[in-house]
Amino acid sequence: MENNIKKIEAKIIQILKKEGGAAGLKPIKQAVDKMDKPKGFNLNKTLSKMANVEKHKHSDYILTPLNEITENILEMLNEKLCPKGKAYVARRKAAGEKHGAYLMGRAVKVCKGQMSGKKKKKKNEDAALSLSKKNMSSYASKNEINLSELKDLVRQELEEKKKGKCKPSKGKRFAKRVNGKCRSFGQKGKAKGGGDRIRPGTAKGNAYCARSAKIKKCKNPPCANALSRKKWKCQGSRSVAEAKWTD
Repeated sequence: MENNIKKIEAKIIQILKKEGGAAGLKPIKQAVDKMDKPKGFNLNKTLSKMANVEKHKHSDYILTPLNEITENILEMLNEKLCPKGKAYVARRKAAGEKHGAYLMGRAVKVCKGQMSGKKKKKKNEDAALSLSKKNMSSYASKNEINLSELKDLVRQELEEKKKGKCKPSKGKRFAKRVNGKCRSFGQKGKAKGGGDRIRPGTAKGNAYCARSAKIKKCKNPPCANALSRKKWKCQGSRSVAEAKWTD
């Protein structure tokens, strides 16, 4: 009986890893239904007793922490971070923190400008590291670390790996996968005088930002217009070179 439970728990972890670290009850139940189960087996009770599985507020079951996903996926995420985010991860790892979901979550916040990631934060970070595993999720919530966002990023990376990178459509320069579909944006080619078409902080940039600011947002963001505005570093109706994009 105990051996069967261990096999079921191993299968549950396998399914969660396959789904990018989080999954609903349906795929887990479908996999477990095909296995030998002890008399009186209850899937919900088994999930609640597993130390490394937690029920998310959106009803998904997630591995806790997400570094239970393979190390190579975390490294893949690390490669997508901005330079400040990478530096933050390297600094925290040097301080003894494990390369896990909560570290990556804070690194994403550093890239978005939601936290500085500088040494003055060290006191709060070290206090967080001293918390128990039970309290860590509470710390993450208070600091607005969006684990579902990180989960989506993992899924996107796995999808990119499976389907291949998006290729821009004819006449477009860039392409990005959004909700499983490739979205092309940005005009292809060079400027009339040569050089890059996208030149933030110029009169042309200001004209583009003022024009594009009037376009309504699409139903499934980020839309092509929002992606292009990010490239132009638009802040409202102005294009500001080397500034944080806030649109």
